[in-house]
Amino acid sequence: MQVFINARPELDGKQGIAAALGTFDGLHLGHAALIEELKKVAAAESLKTLVYTFTSVPSELFSKRKPYLRLFTVDEKIQAFEKQGIDVLVLMDFDRHYASIPEHDFILELKKYFNIEYLVVGYNFTYGKNAKGNPETLLKEAAEYGFKADIIEPVMFSGAPVSSSRIRETLLSGDAGTAAAMLGCNYSVSGTVVEGRRVGRNLGFPTINLKYDKGKLLPKNGVYVTRVKINGATHEGITNIGLNPTVSDGSMVSLETHILDFHKVIYGEKVKVVFEKRLRDEIKFKNKEMLKEQIEKDVQAAAKYFEI
Repeated sequence: MQVFINARPELDGKQGIAAALGTFDGLHLGHAALIEELKKVAAAESLKTLVYTFTSVPSELFSKRKPYLRLFTVDEKIQAFEKQGIDVLVLMDFDRHYASIPEHDFILELKKYFNIEYLVVGYNFTYGKNAKGNPETLLKEAAEYGFKADIIEPVMFSGAPVSSSRIRETLLSGDAGTAAAMLGCNYSVSGTVVEGRRVGRNLGFPTINLKYDKGKLLPKNGVYVTRVKINGATHEGITNIGLNPTVSDGSMVSLETHILDFHKVIYGEKVKVVFEKRLRDEIKFKNKEMLKEQIEKDVQAAAKYFEI
């Protein structure tokens, strides 16, 4: 897959393009349906597949919440589309200049530059200045410029459309299972293992502390059953997201994982923590002994979950 970040790719103009437009924050079931349609049409008409998307979430530009928390980092977005077998991925920064482009000019530029013969978007796609462009205007533009356009209807889950914003809300409520059902896979957070305060080790439950992208959304604070991927191997564990109120001043959120039956020192290693199930809220205990007793119960719950 060719990847271009804030750059226009030099493409062979002899082959037409089947393109998908969207934010694609987390490649959920709705996105998957759109990409499948893109690949089906491209294969039938001998077109090259291209996804045109953004390094950020457009609504982030106007959000009062900073940083705006995303389901995907840029690296995760690239990896997801590579797995989908897309030929070309274009990632652009969504800034105020970009947001000021009139909807007509946006589509005209895409058509001229990429030799688009087919374009597919989701049912709620908007584009152009003040989001005046929508699926209806896109179909009119397609007829005017001589390319085919499709609008993908929403994929429903529990009576409502699957969406990135709905998945964010679900994760922030701690419901990792429902989020996974809408994503089509379990939610994960990747990062580098860094040295911590060794509180867990002193309690008999050593943990890895993850340095992660601060723009990445973390599920609701609490303790989760997780799978931990290290150097191609998968391990079982429990992960705490929170302020560690029993042993710290509660000034900083951390992500710490105790890996079951694992004794290696892996500082500096790249790790992915995959969320399976939420066990409980984070609790402030009266002392470390009570904390240790609860961790023992959490480990037993995880072992039962994984049938160890």
